[in-house]
Amino acid sequence: MSFKTILAACVVAVMLSGTGCAKRQAPAPAEASPNPFGIMGFQYSHAKPDPAALQEADAFMDLYLLTGSRWDRRDLWWGLVQPEPDRWEWDYFDAAVQDFRDANVNPVIILCYGSAWKQDAPATEEEIQQFGEYVYRMVDRYKDHVKHWEIWNEPNILPFWAPKPNVAHYTRLLQVSYERAKQADPDCVILGGALAGADERFVRGMYANGAKGYFDVLSYHTYGNDPTEARQRREIDILRRIMRENDDEKPLWITETGIYTGPAGVTEAQQAERMIRSEVLWVSHGVERVFQLTLKDWTGDENAADAKSFRGLVRADGSPKPSFWAHRLLSRQLGNAEFLGRWTPRPDVEGFLFARPDADVLVLWSDEEASDYQTPEGLPLDSAAVVEQRLARTADAGGMIISRLSTAPVANDTDGFGPVFLEGTGPALREVVRHTMRRADGEYLGVLDVVPGEVVPFPCATGGQTSALRFPEGAPIFWGRDQWLVKVPEGTPTGLLDVTGHIVIDGVEYPVSYRLNVLPPINARFPALSRTALPQGEVLLEVSNRTASQRTASVEFTFPHFAPITVPLGLPAQALATASAAVDWTTIQPGESFPISAKVRSNEAVTEASTTLLPIPVPFLETQPTIDGNLSEWKSRTPVLHPSWFTEVDFNPNRAGGAQDVSIEGWLGWDSEALYIAIEVTDDALIFPFSTVFWDYDSLQIALDVLNDAEEGETFDENDYEFEIARMRDGTNWLYPGHFPEGRIASIVEKECTIAIHADESAGRVSYELRIPAAVIDPAIMEPGRIMGFNVIHNDTDEDQPGAREGWIELTPGIGWGKEPWYFADLILWPKGVALPTP
Repeated sequence: MSFKTILAACVVAVMLSGTGCAKRQAPAPAEASPNPFGIMGFQYSHAKPDPAALQEADAFMDLYLLTGSRWDRRDLWWGLVQPEPDRWEWDYFDAAVQDFRDANVNPVIILCYGSAWKQDAPATEEEIQQFGEYVYRMVDRYKDHVKHWEIWNEPNILPFWAPKPNVAHYTRLLQVSYERAKQADPDCVILGGALAGADERFVRGMYANGAKGYFDVLSYHTYGNDPTEARQRREIDILRRIMRENDDEKPLWITETGIYTGPAGVTEAQQAERMIRSEVLWVSHGVERVFQLTLKDWTGDENAADAKSFRGLVRADGSPKPSFWAHRLLSRQLGNAEFLGRWTPRPDVEGFLFARPDADVLVLWSDEEASDYQTPEGLPLDSAAVVEQRLARTADAGGMIISRLSTAPVANDTDGFGPVFLEGTGPALREVVRHTMRRADGEYLGVLDVVPGEVVPFPCATGGQTSALRFPEGAPIFWGRDQWLVKVPEGTPTGLLDVTGHIVIDGVEYPVSYRLNVLPPINARFPALSRTALPQGEVLLEVSNRTASQRTASVEFTFPHFAPITVPLGLPAQALATASAAVDWTTIQPGESFPISAKVRSNEAVTEASTTLLPIPVPFLETQPTIDGNLSEWKSRTPVLHPSWFTEVDFNPNRAGGAQDVSIEGWLGWDSEALYIAIEVTDDALIFPFSTVFWDYDSLQIALDVLNDAEEGETFDENDYEFEIARMRDGTNWLYPGHFPEGRIASIVEKECTIAIHADESAGRVSYELRIPAAVIDPAIMEPGRIMGFNVIHNDTDEDQPGAREGWIELTPGIGWGKEPWYFADLILWPKGVALPTP
């Protein structure tokens, strides 16, 4: 380890405590730390070949402790502790565990990876039992200090479960590991899953193969440089829904997350602000523990091949980023706190109330610059973890004025990071939050949907006490005979409406704000278009009547290339009705957007809806093509995928390239037996993969949304496919179904599909042919007029090294940055004998 690294750790220690790098003297913890904020620190297994590994680990631990965290997740590999079937070597792992013991840190040890004599994941019962012996010996040896064990790391993806992910094998491994671990230490806690993402298909597969009863915590990993609360809720809801369906609710841990800085990432200030917000939100949603990956950047080289090497809370030289101080602030303020509730003191301010043994803590932030926000008078807020320039008491008010409540963190511990933390004692603040409106299940609402003229209950927890809330005369929130009600006057513009009132507690009034979402009385949307008659077919529009009275309406449809169509429609009270119009599909232009819109008029109300297709007509094939990688029979037909339709996306701006050095041309066809895809890639540098991390090299990813039913913002569902395709460096073909419907078996999908790839490296050209049988897709789908979502990307590299992907070219978004079939193009299976539209 360099002197610079040791010096940086000592400098941080001096800044925080006024002391140098003294040797730690701490007993082993009697029980697990309540701090929910963990970090992944020193990589013991990765560093073992380095003779100075343990010295570097010691400096890492000094730095780690300054973050305030007391949880560290770390992998201790099977292949290192048992280098041969009859030999165990414990010295190195003994030293690693002793580091945690000396530092009073709770480790979560990952038990993982193949044996030293067989690198692939255990697949046979014999191999799984051998892994179980490793589990037993690890847990038995370290049970006096290590109580939390995670079984494997990301078994649902390559390269962590090789040669291919297999949910049945992983579940069996989990069962054996759980039994052997509990034999060694009945009090240990077993984390199952360790999933890459909230993988609904894999978790369902775990339960289908008998995982229930064989883990104590479900863990998963989530990444994204701009984490949103909507995404957090969606991931958590997916996993909790599956557990509820199996009557097996368990705690949720996020054992990896991170936001990267560096040349291709966000600013260091943004990393700190987004980290602290996302962690507070996760805890508020009931996630028990969250681990940042990682303590230190993996490199200081701004031209590093992996753009995500900069997830650390400190830089590679050990100097702290703002996120280091943000994490320390989180641990100090909320490390032993219980989340009590969410509070919106005014529409532009978010509040989260936590209870520590010594004080309540109110976390406040705003998505805007909330100037001069004043905390309610009478709240017993005694201090704040911010400098006086940002927070000051007023002489004539019991509250505090926060001169600038924003998201901008700064570079040291004393100035705070985005959110403001206010400390106080007493019951008043808890009562304010308790009275905030909430759903029946206790989830706090931020916005209540209302329709002008319609009376709806106001969901506030006032216990029937009319004095608990007060609103000014004429406010849309008022007391009815036995409950609070909301009625927005007719003619109120749609959009957000803020209503301010007061909560009265022990004779003291506290201001509160509620946000109403004023909706139009009618709403229209186009449902998923998954099939149509050809050449003339109908498009459906769903119209919702949100009011309590029956209405009539007229619907005007607008299409490209021909006159609008108007149809009448009856709207039953608080019900859904449908209207339809015929479309002449022969007017579409392949590869060009085909927008469809509708305007609905009912009484004085007007609402509009729109949708857009990116149509790609797929011809019916009279003769099945030969799948051999030779595209000569395809080239006699008109291409269906044109090079001009593809867009280049730079994944890593540090890589060489950026010019249009790669292009795609393609053909498609169908019959009742299969869907056929032929693609030719022209590239000035063909560099094929030699491992299953295929996306680092020249390769294809093809996706289908079979029912074309994607919702905006949602990921793959159970009728979606993704095929990962590559010519390997040894000349073999790689086809792996990265996603497929529940109940299908990956090996069967792979076996049933036919792939052929021909590469002409001297010409810089590679040809792909893929046959996807109807038996894989669904025989009922292969019919004229069926519409399927479709996308294809080609990963491109110009450098022969792992992680050096230059970028990719894509037909549409929806694969490269994240799985979002909402953006896919629309394949239309064209009838036999009907002329295809031409570009």
